[in-house]
Amino acid sequence: MKVSDILLALILLTAPSVRGLYYEQEMFVFQVLVFVTFIFFLMERQPFTLNRPLDFAVFAFLGAYMITLFNAADFREALLTVMRIAAYTLIYVMVAAKTRNNGMRLKFLGVIYLSGLLMILVTLLNLTGVGFDDKFLDGSVIMTAFEYKNTGALFLLVCSQIGLYLAYYSKSVKAEMLMVIGNYLNFLIIIGTQSRTVWLLFPVAFALMLAGLPAEKRGQSLLRIMISLLPAIIIAEPLISSVVQESFLQTWLVVIGGGMAACGGVLVRQRFGERLTLTRRFMAALAGCIISAAVWLVLSGSSSALAGKIMSISFYDRNVQERLVFFKDALGIFAQNPVLGAGGRAWDILYLNSQSFGYYAENVHNDFLQVAVEAGILGLAAFISIWMCFYLSGRRIYRQTNAEEKAFYRLIFVAGLITMLHILFDFDLSHSAMAFLLWSVFGMASALGDNSVHTSKGRYRPGFLVLVSVAGFLYVTASLSFLTGDIFFARGEKALAGGDLIGTREHFLKALQFDPFKANTLVSLAQVNLALAEHGDYSALNQAVYYVRRAITARPNEPLSHAVYGTALFYKGDYEGSLAETQKYVFLHPMLTAAYEELAERNLNIIINLKENGEDEKTHNYLNTANEIPEMIENRLSLLSRHELDLWRSNTSEPVLSVTPAIKAYLGAANLLAGNPRTGRELIVSAAEEEPDNPKIMVWYAIVADSAGQQGRLRSIIRNNPQMSGYFNRVSALLGN
Repeated sequence: MKVSDILLALILLTAPSVRGLYYEQEMFVFQVLVFVTFIFFLMERQPFTLNRPLDFAVFAFLGAYMITLFNAADFREALLTVMRIAAYTLIYVMVAAKTRNNGMRLKFLGVIYLSGLLMILVTLLNLTGVGFDDKFLDGSVIMTAFEYKNTGALFLLVCSQIGLYLAYYSKSVKAEMLMVIGNYLNFLIIIGTQSRTVWLLFPVAFALMLAGLPAEKRGQSLLRIMISLLPAIIIAEPLISSVVQESFLQTWLVVIGGGMAACGGVLVRQRFGERLTLTRRFMAALAGCIISAAVWLVLSGSSSALAGKIMSISFYDRNVQERLVFFKDALGIFAQNPVLGAGGRAWDILYLNSQSFGYYAENVHNDFLQVAVEAGILGLAAFISIWMCFYLSGRRIYRQTNAEEKAFYRLIFVAGLITMLHILFDFDLSHSAMAFLLWSVFGMASALGDNSVHTSKGRYRPGFLVLVSVAGFLYVTASLSFLTGDIFFARGEKALAGGDLIGTREHFLKALQFDPFKANTLVSLAQVNLALAEHGDYSALNQAVYYVRRAITARPNEPLSHAVYGTALFYKGDYEGSLAETQKYVFLHPMLTAAYEELAERNLNIIINLKENGEDEKTHNYLNTANEIPEMIENRLSLLSRHELDLWRSNTSEPVLSVTPAIKAYLGAANLLAGNPRTGRELIVSAAEEEPDNPKIMVWYAIVADSAGQQGRLRSIIRNNPQMSGYFNRVSALLGN
């Protein structure tokens, strides 16, 4: 056992339990581990050749993403994506070199299978209060260590396929029992995730696996599936109920009881299963299916959340329809940069300006379209080529007579197929742990059919070693630098939560020293400086302008940066520039009601300042701009179809665009100040009727209220609030009240 074997196994074993490597901090650590493992791989002079079509497709995919660096919407994010894919490629190379014989393949499969069990253990520990994270349960849904139920369920489905394969080759009752118990746990958590897409793929995956087995072995394998599945189905509801009720002892008793039932099933199969003929095995398995379904329906009842999930599976489901809209919007972004793409995370950066209705989605929910948006035609062609070469490699395997390799290819074929089907409707490859698994599968496919025994060590040219050394130094240095920047940024956020603006600024500045192009850090630092300027540190205003300009340079299409820049320019007295940046904010996020409210308030505040400076003649242009806002909203809504509006109304993440009471109040105040008192009064009264408890609306309503008693009551409330009182006195003076 070589050092690189141990390190690679450690990476594959632990990655799923570290939040699926979805977040940057964990991924930076694993990127360093992957490269260190590759260095040991080279030092051990393990031979490897890259001469198969699949090899070229994998490296072409990496190359396509490297090209996006020249056309990226955010260079830093594009670079991070290239670094991620470089890590996947190194794993592919090492796995392909190490799995040329069946013994090593079984060891790597065992590691992947154990990684699923470790993830389940981490999940159960956190569900029962032993762990440190409360994000493993969402209502009655188990989220798994991935923190995203669908990808976690898919990973476990692949692991369960591996478990069936290993059980098929098990030589003892103990080994078979271990695989069956493992699959019982896999099935249990898959059911608990309530992932309907994985539930749909479940029978497809196992049907394909069974179809590839010799006829005399299918019944035996189907019995193993049912022995694992039946207790999982029976205890799924009690498990979730006990977790929700925080009955943690009961939770463990339920899980252990199901495992004991699975063990009993193995013993019964060992004693009686071999006596059954092929037909009887199938009949017994079929009976098990029927009994499982019947027991589950009886125990769950009509109010069961799991039963409801199954009954709700439909093409017309809101989640499905929303994804179809995501796909349409992704094609629109792809059309803007069709050849090279817009770089890593391009969807997350650009979709707000291209969305068909108001929603929030960090990913396209289709990895093929995600690649198209990020890497254009070049990247998409390379990605499709990987899949084509992966499947076509089966032709080479089936021309050979090695039964073990044929059985192994059937396993990875099914694992690849169900993953490919799932990524058509989800973003599984955004979790690097899932990508590690998939690129490992690709590596194993590349190694199939190459049973040559390499007795001599690999020989590497000096130029190659120099190139790897330089690239590795830059790769590790960048990963550690980004990681350090993230650590300081997290400290800054903690200081901000405690109200320490000075400490927050210091931590953010340290974060920039290690990660100078992170747009989020730059705009956050600008916001902190604006807050300090509001507290009297006027030198911080220039710093706010400096950092927000850097943020816009790093990521020109970030709406928040333009909103912050508009505020900073307003404080500096550049009203035209401030209005232009706020309008850019609306342009980049046209489905956000708050953006239109910001635009209305910006116009109002400019009018107030101009009135105070005696520049009344300049207020009319800003009044006209403000009065156009309701028409802007109406025009934007007119572009939506009825179906899109219905989807938007059913989406709780962002309210449908409307002329809100706040917008009415701001427009009313602007009209009141700029010489249209009647229109202004009508808008303010209407806003107050819709939202009477809004402090800013209350201030203006206190000025225009018809009833003296109403005015007195409101002004009494305002006087008891120093912030409201100061604002009220300011605008009252302008109106001569």
